[in-house]
Amino acid sequence: MKPPVCTVCHRPHWRNQQCLGSPSDWNLEYAQARGIEVADSVTVVTDVTHTEEGEGAQKHLLSFLKEHPNAEQKEIKQGVRARWQDVRRALTDLLKLGAVSKSGAGTRNSGYRYSVRDGRNG
Repeated sequence: MKPPVCTVCHRPHWRNQQCLGSPSDWNLEYAQARGIEVADSVTVVTDVTHTEEGEGAQKHLLSFLKEHPNAEQKEIKQGVRARWQDVRRALTDLLKLGAVSKSGAGTRNSGYRYSVRDGRNG
């Protein structure tokens, strides 16, 4: 038998067990007041920007396409080590700039194939 889900902390526990409180209340002071040990090396991230990762995705994508010409999205997704949304955005940007070419019908059995333009193709 599973314990019921608490309406405060939204976690399953029995009524005789300690409730962790609302997730919006969880912070360092809350944990220390309840005797929960928190490592000193924990840092709180408040603002995350992905500009560096997006630029890195372009570099990774270009190097992958140079090594694997005529690659489909599935191959790109498996081969490029970056967040997929950054890779997809980089692919769209490079297509608009003309650095990457797209060929194929874009259908289920004949997907788009992407390759780096060599600069001689106008």
